[in-house]
Amino acid sequence: MNKIISKVKLGRSSLEGQPEKSDLTVEVEPSESLIININSSVKTLYREHIKKLVSEILSEHQIQAVKITINDDGALDFTIKARLTAALFTAWGSSVQQNDFSHPPLDSISKNLVDLKSRLRRTRLYLPGNNPYLMQNAYLFGSDALIFDLEDSVSPHEKLPARYLISEALNFLPIQDQERMVRINPLNGEGIQDLRVVMKLKNFDTVLLPKCECREDILNADKIISYFEQKYNYGQKQLALIPLIETAKGVLNAPQIASASKRNVALTFGAEDFTADMGISRSPGGEELQGAKAMILLAAKSNGLQALDTVYSDISNPQGLEQDTITSKSLGFDGRGIIHPEQIDIVHRVYQPSPSEIEYAQKVVEALEKARAQGNGVASLGRKMIDAPVEARALKILKLARKLNLI
Repeated sequence: MNKIISKVKLGRSSLEGQPEKSDLTVEVEPSESLIININSSVKTLYREHIKKLVSEILSEHQIQAVKITINDDGALDFTIKARLTAALFTAWGSSVQQNDFSHPPLDSISKNLVDLKSRLRRTRLYLPGNNPYLMQNAYLFGSDALIFDLEDSVSPHEKLPARYLISEALNFLPIQDQERMVRINPLNGEGIQDLRVVMKLKNFDTVLLPKCECREDILNADKIISYFEQKYNYGQKQLALIPLIETAKGVLNAPQIASASKRNVALTFGAEDFTADMGISRSPGGEELQGAKAMILLAAKSNGLQALDTVYSDISNPQGLEQDTITSKSLGFDGRGIIHPEQIDIVHRVYQPSPSEIEYAQKVVEALEKARAQGNGVASLGRKMIDAPVEARALKILKLARKLNLI
């Protein structure tokens, strides 16, 4: 966390947090001595534990004189630490640092970034960045990735506390196999401050960058990420980047966006902002989106990147989600964003190779291996001729099947 300069006198009071389940409110006020008041729904069991956490944070920032009032409704440790840190940061009026980001973009990639390029991203579950209740069990639902969101789901006055909440959640939650993504704000808004806080603990994998419209957006993001990687001593670890394309200009510039950085692992489409930018409405079948999707798909695939589809926003229509995902897969998308855990199994089922697909892929590979042993570049399978492009698709299916332990 950013160190608070405690020698500067506390200038004002600050209140952070929400009076909701699994959250708390923290009020920080000027005082000549240290006063800690704790009111908790689990006071009998955890009052001393909460007090210990508060004392540790105050000690970390060398704060000895302050009045803190906590009203807790079962918040976990990461929420307590994040809310208090945000309240102290606001109350002390810490100034925003100015930095020179003239750092070169990434010129070579490390092993962790190579591995990230091939990760499964069938489902990416969005989590509002200022809601600890929705965060604390999200890793149990089995999505391929979790997106801790600092952009659209967080109101302007909640951006600062959300940064600390996400950073502490990533440090606290036992997330094992899922890719940990953070969607920051645009770099011409709050994005740099987002990165300044969330990158410090080195506990996530991928930056999701919204409103990408040109090559320069990606180059700037690469330089700023490189700066903080160096500042925070990332060593060989490198963060991946996924540009989010959601305007007409971004769609037209998708090829330049895709090729702009070695950090890029995928392109993703944002339909809600795109339709707003175009001045059109979304139809149930999404016909008005097909041209934009095709351009993003071509840009991604021609640069060796995954292509990730937009969210399906009607959580009450599982049949619609399934049909839309079948269409998405047939177009060439590798996965999609989701906004509710109940959407996970539906999307995974669509993207999972069926037994018949696996069997056919195995026959394709075997047939071509036999043909090549006889000096032929093509083979017949049933009544069809098969060649290298058919084999490439078969190998992709078998690779996915192995990842999912289906063969």
